[in-house]
Amino acid sequence: MVKDNQVRILMKLINKESLLKTAAAKAGMSEKTARKYRKSGKLPSCKRRSKSVPPGGAKMYRLICI
Repeated sequence: MVKDNQVRILMKLINKESLLKTAAAKAGMSEKTARKYRKSGKLPSCKRRSKSVPPGGAKMYRLICI
Protein backbone atom coordinates (compact mmCIF):
# COMPACT_ATOMS: atom_id res chain seq x y z
CA MET A 1 0.00 0.00 0.00
CA VAL A 2 1.33 3.39 -0.99
CA LYS A 3 1.73 6.01 1.74
CA ASP A 4 1.12 9.75 1.47
CA ASN A 5 4.82 10.44 1.88
CA GLN A 6 5.69 8.25 -1.12
CA VAL A 7 3.27 10.20 -3.31
CA ARG A 8 4.69 13.52 -2.09
CA ILE A 9 8.19 12.30 -2.99
CA LEU A 10 6.91 11.12 -6.38
CA MET A 11 5.39 14.52 -7.17
CA LYS A 12 8.71 16.23 -6.40
CA LEU A 13 10.68 13.71 -8.46
CA ILE A 14 8.40 13.92 -11.49
CA ASN A 15 9.65 17.46 -12.07
CA LYS A 16 13.32 16.44 -11.73
CA GLU A 17 13.44 13.08 -13.53
CA SER A 18 12.98 12.69 -17.26
CA LEU A 19 11.24 9.30 -16.97
CA LEU A 20 8.23 8.43 -14.82
CA LYS A 21 9.72 4.95 -14.35
CA THR A 22 12.79 6.43 -12.63
CA ALA A 23 10.75 8.73 -10.38
CA ALA A 24 8.47 5.84 -9.42
CA ALA A 25 11.39 3.59 -8.54
CA LYS A 26 12.96 6.28 -6.35
CA ALA A 27 9.61 6.84 -4.61
CA GLY A 28 9.24 3.10 -4.02
CA MET A 29 6.25 2.24 -6.22
CA SER A 30 5.48 0.75 -9.61
CA GLU A 31 5.21 2.84 -12.74
CA LYS A 32 1.51 1.98 -13.06
CA THR A 33 0.81 3.19 -9.51
CA ALA A 34 2.82 6.36 -10.10
CA ARG A 35 0.82 7.05 -13.25
CA LYS A 36 -2.42 6.66 -11.29
CA TYR A 37 -1.39 9.16 -8.60
CA ARG A 38 0.07 11.61 -11.13
CA LYS A 39 -3.23 11.58 -13.03
CA SER A 40 -5.45 11.96 -9.95
CA GLY A 41 -3.23 14.45 -8.12
CA LYS A 42 -4.60 13.25 -4.76
CA LEU A 43 -2.93 11.61 -1.81
CA PRO A 44 -3.83 8.01 -0.94
CA SER A 45 -5.42 9.07 2.35
CA CYS A 46 -7.90 11.20 0.41
CA LYS A 47 -8.80 8.39 -1.95
CA ARG A 48 -9.77 5.93 0.79
CA ARG A 49 -12.78 6.69 2.90
CA SER A 50 -12.84 5.13 6.30
CA LYS A 51 -16.08 3.58 7.48
CA SER A 52 -15.47 5.19 10.85
CA VAL A 53 -16.16 8.69 9.53
CA PRO A 54 -19.34 9.82 11.29
CA PRO A 55 -22.14 11.29 9.17
CA GLY A 56 -21.45 14.78 10.53
CA GLY A 57 -17.73 14.38 9.89
CA ALA A 58 -18.19 13.72 6.18
CA LYS A 59 -18.40 17.45 5.45
CA MET A 60 -15.09 18.05 7.23
CA TYR A 61 -13.55 15.07 5.37
CA ARG A 62 -14.52 16.63 2.01
CA LEU A 63 -13.07 19.99 3.02
CA ILE A 64 -9.71 18.44 3.92
CA CYS A 65 -9.28 16.06 0.96
CA ILE A 66 -10.86 17.91 -1.92
